[in-house]
Amino acid sequence: MTFYDLIRHGRSAILSDQLMRVMKLTTILILVFLVHASAAVLGQRITLHKDGKSLKQIFKSIKKQTGYNVVWPPDKINEEAVLNLSMNNIPLDEALRTILDLQNLGYAIRGKNIVVFMKDRPRLYNTADTTKLVTGKVTDTKGMAMPGITVKHKQGSAVVTTNQNGDYTIRIPEKGTLVFSYIGFTPQEIATSGKTQINLQLVEQEQGLSEIVVVGYGTQKKKDLLSAVSSIKGREIENLPVSTPQSLIQGRASGVQVVQNSGAPGSAVTLRIRGTTSINAGNDPLYIVDGVPVESGSLTGYNGRGGTPPSALSAINADDIESMEILKDAGALAIYGSRAANGVVLITTKRGSKGATTYNLSYYRGVQKDNENTRPKMLNSIQSLELIQEQRANAINDGITSLYSFILPDNSGNLANTDWQDAILRSAPISNYELAIRGGENKLRFALSGNYFDQEGIIINSGYQRGGGRLNLDYDATDKLKFGSNLSVTRYLNRRSSTDDGGLSLIQVALKKSPAMPLYNPNGTLYNDDVSGFINPVAYAERVKYENQVTSLLGNVYGEFEIIPGLRLRSTLGVNYASVLDTFFEPSNATRNGVSSGFGFSSNVTGWVNENTLSYAKTIGNHKVTGLLGYSQQKRRSFGLQASGSQYATDNIYTLNAASIATGVGSSVSANGLSSAFARVGYSFADKYLLEATARRDGSSRFGANKRYAMFPAVSAAWRISNESFWSGITAVNDFKLRASMGRTGNQSIDDYIAQGGYSTSSRYLGQSGVHMTTIPNPDLTWETTDQYNIGLDISMLNSRITLNADVYLKKTSNLLLNVPLPGTTGFSSVLQNVGATENKGLEFTLDTRNIEGKKFTWSSSFNISFNKNKVLSLNSGANEIILQKGAGLTGSLISYSVLRVGESIGSFYGWKSNGVYQYTTDNATGLTSTSIGANNYVFKGGDMMFSDVNGNKTIDDGDRMIIGSALPKFTGGFNNSFTYQNFDLNILTTFVYGNDVVNGSRFTVESDGRFSGSLDMLRRWRAEGDVTDIPRANHADPAGNKRFSNRWIEDGSYLRFKTVTLGYKLPTKLFNKTPIRNIRVYATAQNLFTITNYTGYDPEASSLGSGVTDIGIDQGTYPQYRTFIFGLSVGF
Repeated sequence: MTFYDLIRHGRSAILSDQLMRVMKLTTILILVFLVHASAAVLGQRITLHKDGKSLKQIFKSIKKQTGYNVVWPPDKINEEAVLNLSMNNIPLDEALRTILDLQNLGYAIRGKNIVVFMKDRPRLYNTADTTKLVTGKVTDTKGMAMPGITVKHKQGSAVVTTNQNGDYTIRIPEKGTLVFSYIGFTPQEIATSGKTQINLQLVEQEQGLSEIVVVGYGTQKKKDLLSAVSSIKGREIENLPVSTPQSLIQGRASGVQVVQNSGAPGSAVTLRIRGTTSINAGNDPLYIVDGVPVESGSLTGYNGRGGTPPSALSAINADDIESMEILKDAGALAIYGSRAANGVVLITTKRGSKGATTYNLSYYRGVQKDNENTRPKMLNSIQSLELIQEQRANAINDGITSLYSFILPDNSGNLANTDWQDAILRSAPISNYELAIRGGENKLRFALSGNYFDQEGIIINSGYQRGGGRLNLDYDATDKLKFGSNLSVTRYLNRRSSTDDGGLSLIQVALKKSPAMPLYNPNGTLYNDDVSGFINPVAYAERVKYENQVTSLLGNVYGEFEIIPGLRLRSTLGVNYASVLDTFFEPSNATRNGVSSGFGFSSNVTGWVNENTLSYAKTIGNHKVTGLLGYSQQKRRSFGLQASGSQYATDNIYTLNAASIATGVGSSVSANGLSSAFARVGYSFADKYLLEATARRDGSSRFGANKRYAMFPAVSAAWRISNESFWSGITAVNDFKLRASMGRTGNQSIDDYIAQGGYSTSSRYLGQSGVHMTTIPNPDLTWETTDQYNIGLDISMLNSRITLNADVYLKKTSNLLLNVPLPGTTGFSSVLQNVGATENKGLEFTLDTRNIEGKKFTWSSSFNISFNKNKVLSLNSGANEIILQKGAGLTGSLISYSVLRVGESIGSFYGWKSNGVYQYTTDNATGLTSTSIGANNYVFKGGDMMFSDVNGNKTIDDGDRMIIGSALPKFTGGFNNSFTYQNFDLNILTTFVYGNDVVNGSRFTVESDGRFSGSLDMLRRWRAEGDVTDIPRANHADPAGNKRFSNRWIEDGSYLRFKTVTLGYKLPTKLFNKTPIRNIRVYATAQNLFTITNYTGYDPEASSLGSGVTDIGIDQGTYPQYRTFIFGLSVGF
């Protein structure tokens, strides 16, 4: 699909008034930019090569390149004077000053004429102080040219900047010092005595203590942080083949667990910061992009065929990101109050900076493929038919008569040997194209980028395409007044696959369907006459239209005024708009004896936020005071319209107007608002004792009239021990800081109108439409509240070559939003109340080291590890446990159970304990029976599973269930290593998870012998008395309940994954010195290269049923993860 194809699928939408205001303000800023740019045309650029041209020849070359006539008095100027200069694409006025200063000449522009004249005024330096011209080149530590570097004469006023090739020319006195400086790099001073050429390398400033970190409503140096904040810089995540930015956090930040729910293109990930706090409300963090809160879930309105829905955050181009900060403790989070209990992720996009305009073109292309070694190894046709006959015979012998009447293969006699996994899985291409233009001058700075991302899925007919653009502007109107804007427009199209649970799950069908069934008919058409009822997964995937399309606009405008030095007033208006279109069409030929059906969903979501802050910073001697006051208002409104139909006139038209029967129509409107006031005060004495207090008061429309407002305070303190006098002799440790914080945050992630009560309009009485209450109002409903306590330390050693950050924390969440059961006489099953509590406590460590720093070879590492322990403290009405069922149980898929039990962790799997297979019938000496699953009072015999009779009542029933595993890991982490050797660079990121369990629903499918196929492991099934095996006997009816949810289906989900390996090479700049090219880098990246694990499913990182608290760790027909190999090119101009 081309970018044009992606765009033309769009449709118009009515934007809100707030959106229109943002667009108008952005348009004004763009016009200012264009006017400014038009003025810059007068400063055209020229190029001169170092080949000894005369002054006359130079003047002619200027005319040829610019169209300006150069006029000079030949009787007063030596036009044959030879100058040996090299200039590459530098502004005309800068070139003229450099050329003419050598001859003591001046110039003036008159229309299209450049008039050259002898200077009448005295020289800048007196005749006793001779001057000279100094030239050179500035590069970074990898030899890449650096444009925009400021080169200044320290003792005078001469100043120039390097051009796009890093070259500069400056005229200075014979003796003096040149200062080379650039934001983010360590300034260097070079004495010029006796030198006419100075080449040097600038080194990036220490990315440890002096690194700037974004925090709530501001920035801080990393060394001054009083809170637990992890930071990921854009340079660490550039050009990686991912569609959602949350994926890039995995393994790079301590205290954060990231689970890639599935391999579906564009699919959402589950991200947990310091554990799971809520049971019924959301657990996703708050995401803020350039100051605007954004949607973090899915914007799809239809999930009728399963599959992990796309993430709304996939609209963000990861290569536009300058940094991502993860706020973790209450000291950092309280400024966001009621939305911060689950943490906050701040995403800051790249901006322009003063200096030469840079152009960067990036492209990569590659291939994705599942790991075939992780696919279940399946029986062939003959083996599967033997299994079917055996399980039928065993069922009949056990007295079961209600069996299917057909026998495979069918009467046509077709006997294929189809590999259904191979039929639906493929090698799929992935590509990305991006152009970024960034720069600025004295007043205006800009960053303009556009990208197109195209990812085909490894399941046939699935994919994700995204096109978008971004424009960020900053304008200094005066020394005190600034304006700016951030604007991005994106459209993505997600072609979804029917996966996960159920009879139409492509993965599950591929594992259940008999290999004896052919893929194609003899005439080449797809075979769709399987009498067992299973779909042809290839036909279903190719013929069903299952799409989600989103057009989004995200941006804001701001103004900032410095009232007095240190006191700034800032106001922003932001908008987050999305237009959503879901299309589903299942033609009649997608299934055997099928009936066509369709569904359409259209919605728009509009959110706006207005924030006004007054900030102050003042330093007096050893005292530093900072302050922040703010007021914020925001609103979100959504409108949705949906319709469905069936029995279409033709399979060739998917629009609903072709349906002969309208099966449903509906619309919905929802809105919520938040009004807030917040403040932060900080104090530092001698950079040794640091204190900060934060408070936010929120009012939310989602909660009851009696509990609508709440206060969320926090306090943080730090002691920099290394600045104490008694530490002065310890030189190995250059920074040592202890810090602590405590505070409160909230969680408001519930539906909009629960506190006010809910009503249904679907009722009818005596033929008349009616309305009835479905949810009881609760005027006392309020936030879930999380109190968090944190103690941390930051140590930097050996001039910051080794940096250690460690934190220990305790989070207690109370007022859980849980449904409390009600008596049936009320007419309601439950009511949502604030009851229950949970706890998370843990440790986090981050170790950054610069292991080797040579001229040719460097090696740096970053290691993080996090331990978290979760526990339920209390539930509703004194209840001790809540048992939840997962899975549809359709066509032989697994039904699993989780339990929320006081004293245990959220995500505990709840089932029976199996102890192997009865070798002989006589092994069941006690006559143990089954009364919960399978045939009632069935007596276990040889070949059945042995289950533990926990309650000792001589029968296996629901009372024998116990906690058999946990989806929550004991620890997670990542290890990142970066190497450079001359122009080569190598980066290796490994991620690891330990101590979590995974429900292998895929293995259940291929070992439960309830369908028409199985894995090769079924060859070792129990068949006769005395057989020693771990696979029970085959029985289609399963009267013993051998397939029940037990620890047989629980596996260790621990893994060590080589997540990303990138090898790059930067071409020597001498190859393109005489071209506009600044740098070229080629690279190859492998993602998910290999995984070390004991898990036997497709991948241990799976969550097929969603991201709920009891959904993680269930692998049931999940879209498989894949390996990616790409080759890329980045070119800078």
